[in-house]
Amino acid sequence: MKTLQTIASMCTALLMIAGCDAHIELPDKGLKVGDVMYGNGTVMPFDSAEAVRNGVIGVVFYVNHDIESNGVQGYAVTLEETPALALCDTLGVEQETSCDMEALDGSMNTFKIREKQTSDGIGSPLGSYVTENSGNKGVFIPSAKQMDILIKNRETVNLMMERCNGDFVGTDNPDCWYWTSTEVKEKATEYAWCYSMANGQLNETLKNRVYPTRTIIEVRNCDGRK
Repeated sequence: MKTLQTIASMCTALLMIAGCDAHIELPDKGLKVGDVMYGNGTVMPFDSAEAVRNGVIGVVFYVNHDIESNGVQGYAVTLEETPALALCDTLGVEQETSCDMEALDGSMNTFKIREKQTSDGIGSPLGSYVTENSGNKGVFIPSAKQMDILIKNRETVNLMMERCNGDFVGTDNPDCWYWTSTEVKEKATEYAWCYSMANGQLNETLKNRVYPTRTIIEVRNCDGRK
């Protein structure tokens, strides 16, 4: 009897040890590249029922791990490519964007572009289109840095674009260019940065040239995601 009790005690101890060492994979509910933003503001992995109920706004391509700096949790790219339009209809004038190649400031740049159009009559066909077709969603033209991040994550983003019936982000077509909202430092009267899919780089481009862009939107307050 004593022997059986000893064996039982040993088995219990082994089960306890195994239980302590076991690694349980818990679902990761943090924001991830490839998550989807819905029309009601919810951000979560793709869900066909949710897409039918609320529609899809965009696909997350960047996650900010320092949200205390500005409250932005990340950025999502909208589903449709814009028409090919000029960033500025007049050469020889600055639109007063930051010219900062490392700044995630497309929202402010786009505001500046529209402000110059309102105050000084410096037209921006692309800026006007983005504003007039945003549907009050707060979309904007990405900065050079934001566009660079988007293109680097386009493989994951495009998997979701296919599921959401969105336009693919970029192609390997050498004729595919995307405007950014960042003007070229010390050349801002004539040039802004445009992303070329032909060489995978940002290029100085005359602002009156016509190209499309991919508008983006800030991700905020998605802690309550499902």
